[in-house]
Amino acid sequence: MKRKLVYDESEEPCPENESQDALSEEKEIDYEPVHFLRCHSRKNDPADVRTQVWHCAFEPDAVDPKKTTNFIATCGGNSVCLINVRTGEVTGKFNSKDQKEMFYSVAWTTLLVESGDPPQINVLAAAGARNTLHLIHPEGGVAFHEHQFLRSKRVNVSSLMFHPKQGNILF
Repeated sequence: MKRKLVYDESEEPCPENESQDALSEEKEIDYEPVHFLRCHSRKNDPADVRTQVWHCAFEPDAVDPKKTTNFIATCGGNSVCLINVRTGEVTGKFNSKDQKEMFYSVAWTTLLVESGDPPQINVLAAAGARNTLHLIHPEGGVAFHEHQFLRSKRVNVSSLMFHPKQGNILF
């Protein structure tokens, strides 16, 4: 099933020598969806249509921070999934021990490891409704740290972001 994406570039600033009319033309991009996944369903139930996916983020290239890999992390329900976007394969899935967890956000960072080979590793942070931060090392297939900030029914972690220059600082 082919689809068309249409976007308007009129938001860009207008150079002095060009009219705004010339810049406001619409561009069409043809694309065809290749993979449709339902990897966040409760208890792997294919009939589950209620579990929502809240956030996704591409894995950074550990060697060149300006690039990304073919892997994306998605979060929804009480799980975080790692997906190879080229093949459509779910390469990893982390389920919280807390069945009431609802992950709302994921964020990647690259950390330097003194005794590591290679010296840098990618780490994924995930958090949500239960205010518990989960640090995941996808390559090692392990969630290696949990930290609960605050137990509250009114407050949750809805966004995570690592500092762009100091990857060990999380906001």
